[in-house]
Amino acid sequence: MPIPRPVVENTPYITVIVPFRNEIDNLPRLIDSLLRLKYPEGKLEILLVDDHSEDNPGEYLGNYLKKYSHIQLLHSDEPGKKAAITLGVKRSNGEWMIVTDADCVVTESWIKGLVRYMSGERHFVFGPIRLNGSGLLSGFQKIEQAALTALGGVSIQSGTPSMANAANMAFRKSTFEELGGYMGNSEVPTGDDEFLLQKIHEQYPDGVVFVKDYKVLVDAAPSRSIIGLINQRRRWASKWGKQAQPLYAIFILVFYVLLIFKTIQVLIDENYAILLLLGIKWLADLVLVLSVQQLLKQRLPVFAFIIGQILYPFYAILIAILANFGSYSWKGRTYRI
Repeated sequence: MPIPRPVVENTPYITVIVPFRNEIDNLPRLIDSLLRLKYPEGKLEILLVDDHSEDNPGEYLGNYLKKYSHIQLLHSDEPGKKAAITLGVKRSNGEWMIVTDADCVVTESWIKGLVRYMSGERHFVFGPIRLNGSGLLSGFQKIEQAALTALGGVSIQSGTPSMANAANMAFRKSTFEELGGYMGNSEVPTGDDEFLLQKIHEQYPDGVVFVKDYKVLVDAAPSRSIIGLINQRRRWASKWGKQAQPLYAIFILVFYVLLIFKTIQVLIDENYAILLLLGIKWLADLVLVLSVQQLLKQRLPVFAFIIGQILYPFYAILIAILANFGSYSWKGRTYRI
């Protein structure tokens, strides 16, 4: 698949949809960044869709709603992020929907950058995510996110899209409606990005594009605790068994089991041939992460990278196991797997 070319002089009506739940500490920062967006007046609306928040969002959003007519607060009747996004689409006036999360901050050129890739044959556009924060846990998540971003872009180029991120994705309203939105997977509490990506790609194989451009990145906050990180990753991974093509997830699990086995074999047998292969794998990981962090204008957290190379196989297997058993908590709700 060729590298996508931007479209020139394209200014569709844009609807920004922000599904949220209990985000009193994060929404003001996001809204302030949305208000700095550079896009033609009268061509943009912002829909904040409340997913049954318990912190009275209308009270602290009141000043924004009174002052800016293009910002609206909606209340979803059904629980869940997919229901909130669906309501936003139904109530929107835009030709294109752009979705982000309440704990994010966008650049001034975010919409203009994405719009440059919205042509007649395109139906789904998504961009990179950059995690901020300091410390070992944040550094670990930065590296993981960089790898996921790279894999998302590569999977699109190879014609087998495997992942996107709902913190920075856009799609045509007409395409969402034509394909029935989240019909067929609405009961799954996650996958609002990947299920939609794969559904649209199946219908329009050449209509999906990853935008490799610093101007369209979205800054997001990493999980602040190990428990929060594990719950988030369990939520993400819990959709693997519901996907039409779960082979990617199976491959990842088998790969890391074999990696641990081979590493133990090196320690026991002093097999230097395997050690060389492990070194090549670590070098490939380093090149991959550095390429994305160059795009994000972010420095490599070296210590986190080294620790991650040792611990990540165990972490990936743990998440794969936990994602198929028990329950997890997210945004004040408990989900059975």
